[in-house]
Amino acid sequence: FDTVFTQNDYNYNNNRQLASNNKLLSTNSTNKPKSYFYYISTDEGILSHYRQLEIIWNKANSVDRTIKVVGFKSHHYPGLSSIKLCDIFVLPQNITCVNETATEIFEQHNCTYTGFIHPPQHFGWSKSLYTSQTFEYGEVECLAGALNMAIGRSPPFKRVHLHTYPFFQKKYLNFLPKVRKILGIEKFGEYSVVHWRRGDQLSVRCENNDKRRILIEPDRSVNCGSTEVFADELEVLYQKHNLDSKILTYIATNEEDPKALEYLSKKNYKLFNIDLRKHLIEVYPDITVLDIFVIELMLMCDSTYYFAWGESSVHNFVYWCRYLDYGKKHETVIDDPKIEKLQEIKANLSHHKKMKSHDSSSTAGNVVKVISNNEKKNANSIKI
Repeated sequence: FDTVFTQNDYNYNNNRQLASNNKLLSTNSTNKPKSYFYYISTDEGILSHYRQLEIIWNKANSVDRTIKVVGFKSHHYPGLSSIKLCDIFVLPQNITCVNETATEIFEQHNCTYTGFIHPPQHFGWSKSLYTSQTFEYGEVECLAGALNMAIGRSPPFKRVHLHTYPFFQKKYLNFLPKVRKILGIEKFGEYSVVHWRRGDQLSVRCENNDKRRILIEPDRSVNCGSTEVFADELEVLYQKHNLDSKILTYIATNEEDPKALEYLSKKNYKLFNIDLRKHLIEVYPDITVLDIFVIELMLMCDSTYYFAWGESSVHNFVYWCRYLDYGKKHETVIDDPKIEKLQEIKANLSHHKKMKSHDSSSTAGNVVKVISNNEKKNANSIKI
């Protein structure tokens, strides 16, 4: 929260002087940028979109502009033609979701493509799109593509996380009590959620796969191993953290192999396809793949214990939603190959301590542990 981001190659004061002589930004010009700009995102999952939107939102705030977000399609959620983050999460008022399609926005506005990772035609967009990674957030009319903190110029700013807002829309909050009842969570009191990422993880992230994306750190965790290895590792973790092996455990996974799911079910682990699907479809016959993911995401945030491996945008989201859910004693164990994650959390400790001073009794007991594959023996436990 307290990190101040600056542009090393960008002197904002000098730029303002230049801008004062620029017709584009002149108060007398009819071409003065509007108070908002459009954002057309990619085909990634909703949490990748969430993190990128957070970057854009912070930079837009630094130039006093609002964002109109265009709906997107993703291979993660087949059958859905337009996904809007506003339908899933409660977002700040200066972020709105629009009904126009990406095609309509491209036709009506001058869009800048970020050129990050993929060419525009990868998303079905024109290869002739204007591409820049040094565009000005104060001037851009429309922005398309993936990005990170280094792409696009803006004044220095103090980063604020979108997680300072309530997380989920009422539609999804209404799911949670029903799901907890079906799983029998109230009877057990405490419960554990384990995120076992499979599916595309096997083809784009696992170390021994020839199709693995070169730019992505290889996953060497149990995400890429057999079901038996995963189950054994989970038992070891439970012993290490003094958890009762009979604690109610829900496995949030996109594994589809019936044999793998049956194996885990026989070990008394709860799974969507076996323990939830039938009951939820009876109540919500139109439930979608996206709804299922959001339900599991809420369980990750809500559970007493959370375990996960490998690199995933899910980790960042779950870390913050669990930490900011005051009044609960949570334990979060993330085996993440990027030690930068540990450094990021350390960098935010000063802010956490300030927050704790406001409500020391409610945040006491929260534990976050981030473990690197390469430095497991030396990894620190961070107590907040």
